[in-house]
Amino acid sequence: MTIDRTDRELLTAYVLGKPRSWVIAHADESLDEDLSGVLSSLIKRRESGEPLALITGTKEFFRREFLVTKDTLIPRPATEAIVEKVLQFLKKEEVNIQEIDSGISAYICHFHRKPIEAILDIGTGTGCIALTLALEGVTLPIIGVDTSHAAIKVAEKNRAKFGVSNVQLAHEDGANVIRNFHKPFLLVSNPPYIPKGTTLEKTVQDFEPHAALFAGKDGLDVITPLLMAAKNNPHCCGVVIEMRTDQIPSTDYM
Repeated sequence: MTIDRTDRELLTAYVLGKPRSWVIAHADESLDEDLSGVLSSLIKRRESGEPLALITGTKEFFRREFLVTKDTLIPRPATEAIVEKVLQFLKKEEVNIQEIDSGISAYICHFHRKPIEAILDIGTGTGCIALTLALEGVTLPIIGVDTSHAAIKVAEKNRAKFGVSNVQLAHEDGANVIRNFHKPFLLVSNPPYIPKGTTLEKTVQDFEPHAALFAGKDGLDVITPLLMAAKNNPHCCGVVIEMRTDQIPSTDYM
């Protein structure tokens, strides 16, 4: 693939340690031989389809730069809407199921109106949801859970980067954590929900962790256990989950 001007400018900015605006303003300046060689190698990686976020090691989410690696899903704009829905839920504003991207929806379900005492972020990955909630002013205890030990390590680095104190991180099975949680809580999750066998863009298929993307024949192998565990726990106040829009009818049992 041929990379576009924006990616080239961003990679140049990354190599120079400057903002993109500086690169644009100094477009006629040349790099020295060493930096030119580094930039050339990064451009080749991008041309091979590797996502820009994995080359630079960061991705913007809710106006903040999160650390990312090949062990985590790259945060996406649609998931920012999940954060917004949770903030609305906590403020007791009216919040309903909504399509947040083409074919992707925020699934919302209210169970009861007990005062929420904690938030469970299942499949936390980079920690972008849990940490953003805290950075946006949520003071409740937030527990970020992931089955990937490597992903938890990345989330820990992001927690340290942002200096967040009310987010705990755990390498655990999400449904098990939900079943055994004994305080009123809100469940939030961006779980794997793509049906196995779906062909994705090369930048996603070849570079992002399949365990964070695919979830069985219908894409519900993770979502269903999470929702059942939430429904059966009397302490669960509700759920905010990202999923495919065509998966919502499959959750009518809620």
